[in-house]
Amino acid sequence: MMSSPTQLLILRELKCPVCLEYMTPPITQCATGHNICTICRLRMKHCPTCKNQLPWIRNFTLENLAQAIEYPCVNKMAGCTQSFPLYSIKKHEAQCPYRYHACPYNKISKEDCDWSGPLVEMKTHVKEMHDSPGDNVELTGPLRTVLRNISEISSFRQVMFTLNEIFYIIWELRGNTFYCAAFHVGQKENSCKFKYRFRISKKKGGESISYCLKTHSFMDDVDGVIEGGECVAIHYNCVQKFIKNSVLPFEIQIFNNDLNKHERNEIYFISGDCNESYDNDAGVNGITDEVDSN
Repeated sequence: MMSSPTQLLILRELKCPVCLEYMTPPITQCATGHNICTICRLRMKHCPTCKNQLPWIRNFTLENLAQAIEYPCVNKMAGCTQSFPLYSIKKHEAQCPYRYHACPYNKISKEDCDWSGPLVEMKTHVKEMHDSPGDNVELTGPLRTVLRNISEISSFRQVMFTLNEIFYIIWELRGNTFYCAAFHVGQKENSCKFKYRFRISKKKGGESISYCLKTHSFMDDVDGVIEGGECVAIHYNCVQKFIKNSVLPFEIQIFNNDLNKHERNEIYFISGDCNESYDNDAGVNGITDEVDSN
């Protein structure tokens, strides 16, 4: 890569005079030689510098120079100090911890929350703005609680603060299948470092069903995770065997994934004594097509 003074000079030439963002190939110029980014070029007929008509002329020299420098992250003003070559800057920016993200209550559950901010502020936002009973819980072990009145018009969600991380858990019924998925709210590459174990069981001497799966990133497509079978998926006829008085007791726990071991997902169908108590009889908050309900 070029020396810092030379790179700064090239970056100055790469700044679009209209949007003030750094230009990336293809870079166009007017007949006089003034540059403009492709996005702004589509909206303009005349050069913003000399006012001459804008033809489609490529500036291959500047494009080659752009390939030889490092671009600062687009989140520089938010605090990111890293720079990357053109071929990898977009990958970094998509996962940058200073990138602004929508609240997971909005992104995943489509709830009305217009907050967006960096990951470092996510926990504070969730604790301060989503503080209704059942919205979030901080714990060091498994969560044992219940789902009430499961139906196709309702879904359930829970934020778990555990292992110094944030996880967003959803449960819902689609057709004849009951789904549960856990999403890690953090840098995308870290989602593979965690697994979740979901278990439903009968309190007294009955069967239990247990899944152990890796967590997904909250940046992933939720419908893709569910419809692709990348989460807990149980036929609802099986789930109904564990429901009593419209209440489904369950246990879920997040734990570290040992990446040194051969990665595998696990499903268990167990018969035996299951005498656990449930820590939160109030259950997980549900949302319906009309109103939130507990």
